[in-house]
Amino acid sequence: MKSFVYLTRRLINFRTYQGVFGAKDGCFDYIIEYLSNSKIKLDVKKYKTTTGNALVICNKKISPNVCLCGHIDVVSARVEQFRAVVKGDRLYGRGAIDMKGAVAVMVEVIKNVRPDDPSVMLILVDDEEQSNGFSVRDILGRLKIKPRISIIGEQTDFNIVTKQKGVINIRLSYLGKKAHGAQPEKGVNAIEKLFEIVGRLVIQLPFNKNKGGPTCILSQISGGEEINSVPEHAWVTLNIRYTSKSEAGAIKNFLRIAQCDKNLKVTSVVKPCFEFDSRYVEAERLKVVVERRLHRKVGFISGNTGSDAKYFSEAGLPAVVFGPVGRNYHADNEWVSIKSLGKYYQILNSFINNN
Repeated sequence: MKSFVYLTRRLINFRTYQGVFGAKDGCFDYIIEYLSNSKIKLDVKKYKTTTGNALVICNKKISPNVCLCGHIDVVSARVEQFRAVVKGDRLYGRGAIDMKGAVAVMVEVIKNVRPDDPSVMLILVDDEEQSNGFSVRDILGRLKIKPRISIIGEQTDFNIVTKQKGVINIRLSYLGKKAHGAQPEKGVNAIEKLFEIVGRLVIQLPFNKNKGGPTCILSQISGGEEINSVPEHAWVTLNIRYTSKSEAGAIKNFLRIAQCDKNLKVTSVVKPCFEFDSRYVEAERLKVVVERRLHRKVGFISGNTGSDAKYFSEAGLPAVVFGPVGRNYHADNEWVSIKSLGKYYQILNSFINNN
């Protein structure tokens, strides 16, 4: 248990969010050094991808039976959140549950594999939190692996997630016409134009704040120069979570029509939904192992957030999202349960070794 806590705390120390020079490389280098005294010689390779970096670790030079996958990057936070704090069973810090706690366990799992253990691979990336992060997709395309199952270690409270929403990140920018604030009729207000467009989008589609349906948030906004002038330039970003191809199609169609206004510029990044058949034998086997270790029932569920599982699904590879207990990812007071990290290690180790 101490090794999980120690490693999680050390990983949290690295401010691995976008724009912090050297933090992600430093975190990867620390993991490589940590694995240097593993029980067997591991094959460790670092790859440059189109949008970031990936660290791939395996115990055998064959396609793995089980592939573990995680990310070391986090969203931005205040400096003090990168100093981990333990209070009872909770380890607090940015990335504790999303997902440096699970990464620490996965690193320990592969560090402690024995020569006669089945083949296992660990893929770690540093761009999962980016809107344009595609490192897992790149690595899967490059390595051509065919694992029996892959496990993405996001927080699930030990339930097994077999379905997640897709993501569309949109940036809308508008070029209006500047005018004096006392003569708004002589200008074209770029901010008001964007609000009209966003309003039409929200009305047209069944967005809601419930976990099950599609959601849309206005996440960034900028516009105007002076308080007494009609703003000429403005832009907003939207983060949309959709649940089906038909919803994604409706959003794309709306944006296509909206661009008939030549003053509107639209850029978007679309990430697919994740869906996997829970009746697959390896998913059922994982469920049996989890229930035996926890002495309680767990379920196959749909997840509200997204993850890199979508790229396994996209490649036709069996995958589930399965991780430890924690709360408040992307928020203050993020924490992971220390006891759950120990259980997570036991479950992964038992599953990989078929016992």
